[in-house]
Amino acid sequence: MKLSLNLLWSKQAYHFTLICGLVISIHNQGFAQANSLLPQSLTAINNIIYFSGFDKGSGRELWKSDGTSSGTFLVKDIFSGVTSSNPMNFTNVNGTLFFTVNITRERFELWKSDGTSAGTVKLKDVSLAPSPEQYQLNQVAITLVAVGKTLFFTANNSSLSYDLWKSNGTVTGTIEVKKGIEVAVSPNSNSRLSPELVNVNNLLYFFSASGKQLWKSDGTATGTVLVKDGFTNNQFSNQEFIYHPLKLTSSGGMLYFTYGSKENGRELWKSDGTNAGTILVKDITQGSDYYSASTNFRGMHDLNGVLYFIISSTKGNIEKNELWKSNGTASGTVAVKDLGPVTNEFNSYVESIKSAGNKLFFTIKNSTYGNELWKSDGTTAGTKLVKDIKSGNGSSSPRQLTNANGVLFFVTENEKNGSKLWKSDGTLQGTVNIR
Repeated sequence: MKLSLNLLWSKQAYHFTLICGLVISIHNQGFAQANSLLPQSLTAINNIIYFSGFDKGSGRELWKSDGTSSGTFLVKDIFSGVTSSNPMNFTNVNGTLFFTVNITRERFELWKSDGTSAGTVKLKDVSLAPSPEQYQLNQVAITLVAVGKTLFFTANNSSLSYDLWKSNGTVTGTIEVKKGIEVAVSPNSNSRLSPELVNVNNLLYFFSASGKQLWKSDGTATGTVLVKDGFTNNQFSNQEFIYHPLKLTSSGGMLYFTYGSKENGRELWKSDGTNAGTILVKDITQGSDYYSASTNFRGMHDLNGVLYFIISSTKGNIEKNELWKSNGTASGTVAVKDLGPVTNEFNSYVESIKSAGNKLFFTIKNSTYGNELWKSDGTTAGTKLVKDIKSGNGSSSPRQLTNANGVLFFVTENEKNGSKLWKSDGTLQGTVNIR
């Protein structure tokens, strides 16, 4: 059984086919037609695909599909008529879909759905103020995180800070977790501010708005407790997030993050949820000056309980990237592979890092291959280019790395046809354009 939809990327429409919920084919269809669904934010729950779809009669609303044409339909026209509710931030919480609906630029509503019109209901009207001017970033992104059967999210208050809320799927159960707790926001890869919330062993971890305190929460007021205080913060110095804890990542039952202390600069830290167990893992770049003695972390991700991360550094006049891994100890935090020098023309960067099928995938740009897809099994020999999709030092610029049942799906940029969908099993032959 297959379903055909249209997807708008880079001002062009692309036709792709879903078979049993998997993307199978895609090809250029020219500019989108008025009756195109233009799906966004595809999310699978119990073999049903939910997405934000556009229809000329209802605008952009919540749709779902079981993989068949007859089983693809509008779930609910939340804003009746052609006005769009623009549902987004789809999050699966124990089989229930949670999402947000835009009311105005400064307000959004939290909704949930069981896949039926009657079961698609509003839970809470929550304000979202524009970013403070001193951030000088586009806007604040909304963060929804599932921890067990509970949805955690942040809601803005009148003082331009972000309070921690939770929902059990009921109106009365959608409440602020604890008064007086404000969540820190940090710049993400899209140059937007985003509250950093992470699930570690079914507990929510976050830093306070000041950046000085690490907290954890089980969703109750009494269970929302301080883990460690005393982190130095100079968050708005020179309009940069100096010293601020960043890149909260769960790996091997531990919380990892980067933090710029005055003693060591920005380095890798970890926490086991206790004050004593929240410590520096390793001072990779020796020294105390923040700018010259900090490690520049590009991406962090877990693979089978081991933390992998990529750092960029300049040694002499040579700028390069290195892949590292850590088991949480200083001796076990080691370089896996030097990913090679780059020139000023090809500034090195990492756009995305994701695990799929017991492999670590990441994108990196260097002077030899341009920006292409790489993989690692945690060894030097096993860290290599997957495929030079655009041969030579040109770039295919892989992005939107997504794990679908152990297979990596990603999108590349094509000068002639715009974006193209690919999949990879980590082999040269198994990395193919899906047509």
